[in-house]
Amino acid sequence: MGSAASGPLPQTWRSRLVFVVWGIVLLILPLVSHAGGLGMAPLAAIIGGAGLLVSIDKINMMAIPAWLMAITAFLFWAFLSQIWSPYQNSNTLSNPFKLGFGVVLYLGSLLTTKWIIRRDHHVLGWLVIFVAGLALTLLAVDVLTGYALTRTVDPVRPGETISTKNLRVIMNLGHGVAVLSVLLPIAMWALWIKAGRYGYVALVLPTALIGLSSMAGLTVGIVAPIMSIIIVYLACQMPEFSLRSVFILAGLTLIFAPVLGVLSSMFIEQFGGVLPRPWEHRLVMWAYSTEKILEQPWIGHGFDAVRTFDRVMDHPDFPDWRVMSLHPHNFGLHIWLETGLVGIILAVTALLFIRREAIQYASGDRFKSGVICGVMISLIIIGNVSYGVWQHWLWALVFFATGLLRLVFRVTEKTL
Repeated sequence: MGSAASGPLPQTWRSRLVFVVWGIVLLILPLVSHAGGLGMAPLAAIIGGAGLLVSIDKINMMAIPAWLMAITAFLFWAFLSQIWSPYQNSNTLSNPFKLGFGVVLYLGSLLTTKWIIRRDHHVLGWLVIFVAGLALTLLAVDVLTGYALTRTVDPVRPGETISTKNLRVIMNLGHGVAVLSVLLPIAMWALWIKAGRYGYVALVLPTALIGLSSMAGLTVGIVAPIMSIIIVYLACQMPEFSLRSVFILAGLTLIFAPVLGVLSSMFIEQFGGVLPRPWEHRLVMWAYSTEKILEQPWIGHGFDAVRTFDRVMDHPDFPDWRVMSLHPHNFGLHIWLETGLVGIILAVTALLFIRREAIQYASGDRFKSGVICGVMISLIIIGNVSYGVWQHWLWALVFFATGLLRLVFRVTEKTL
């Protein structure tokens, strides 16, 4: 690469900085993931900040890609919806502001990979594999010891019962499993390449996650890896068809999300009271969400409006249990609720442009298509049953995974 100056920083300095930042962040990742995944936002911001720093003199503001403009339009409409939202936050660092500022930083992670030199590609490829193994090891230690690892770091607080503590631990592990589900297809590919003719050993990673999630009762950690393996295999057989299909599926889950509420209402009438508590709560919440969507279908109730929905439900163990959590645990319902049909149209438009970018990036390569599909199907699953669409750490995870995916493929392109 040489050491000649290239703008404010010599090119070799930029390469060193990006390599060191990626290395440190990857080493921290297993701890952050195991602690609940909420730390993904600062990790992605650190990577993105480094990307912006080393690329600031290379950015052409006149060549902003269509997918980024589409995402910007969607977020702008969401932020604008604060005007009619019943939820008012006087804090300067409001959720929309933090999300908008965060996305700008997260974008920088996509600028980092071109600065990694050949020697560092090889090191980071192995580091990705090591990090995946370490994250699974931490999960195994906690699950197999009755959460002893987490309790050692975060013991039971005064006035907190063991059952309450276990619920908090399981919730944090659920976040960590969601992070692993999204990043595992990338680590699998890195291991597949590094293992050569023994590449099938990469299947150990999702198998371990499925087994540990089964023991902990974490459904996402079972379904997401299984679906990821299936879609990766299909993508290796039919690359472009699979890529197009997985993005179409993502769009359909957004457009027809209110139907989920209708079906949930019907299901509750038949099986209410016999379902596991978390799933009964979700069905009631999804049915309620569709009711609220019909009140304001065109422009939605406004950003963070769900925080003001105060209906409660009767439950023998939890009297006056609030139906709506901080979010409806479904991306599509969340977008419909707060930004309406306009928001859905903008979100689906952004997906279409991202799909076009993904197809161009993969260029028919079955392995690239497979990994992209694996990451996408995991995001679709966790986005439909677990989280809200405005959660900062999830946006950070998406950009982090995209940057990591590009990094891993730069690794393989240079070492094959």
